[in-house]
Amino acid sequence: TCGEKCIPGMKLPVRVCQGETTQAYIGIWNGRALVAFEGTTSTASMVQDLRTWQEQTPLPWQSCTGCHVHTGFLQEWKSLRA
Repeated sequence: TCGEKCIPGMKLPVRVCQGETTQAYIGIWNGRALVAFEGTTSTASMVQDLRTWQEQTPLPWQSCTGCHVHTGFLQEWKSLRA
């Protein structure tokens, strides 16, 4: 859990998901999903951060016509979903 650093209204437990180069913290706050990503902590995560070119969003974001996302974020998102 996030322990004493949790914000008021945060429902415990907070789930920690390990990605390719980062972690995501997932919880419920005031009845809504809250997702936070760990900051840059290694050379590998720095390289992923620098992948700023954009590509078309894949499924299931197909309902977002013409949307693009930074390649590094998309790669990390995919690794967290695996």
